[in-house]
Amino acid sequence: MNNYLKDQLIKYIKLYLKKKNLHMKHIMISIQNRLIKNEPITINQIKSVIKFLERETEFSHMNRSQIINHFKPLTSTIYNPKINSNRSVDLQQFFI
Repeated sequence: MNNYLKDQLIKYIKLYLKKKNLHMKHIMISIQNRLIKNEPITINQIKSVIKFLERETEFSHMNRSQIINHFKPLTSTIYNPKINSNRSVDLQQFFI
């Protein structure tokens, strides 16, 4: 995991958590905890804080896609195998 990106995102999340009327505190805390534990976050978690990040001077020259790509090394990719459309789905494999 990229420590610079991790520290950068944690810094901003800590800043946002200081806001009194923040309705997304539990989400921000969850993201922060995962990063502190060196666990990957999801693209959706980045998207949930992107409206805050895009207002920061450091990211003002970037659009949302660029900000997501900037933090992409912190994310995990979940393998989601596709079901073969030529094969019918049944329970035959469970009956011996």
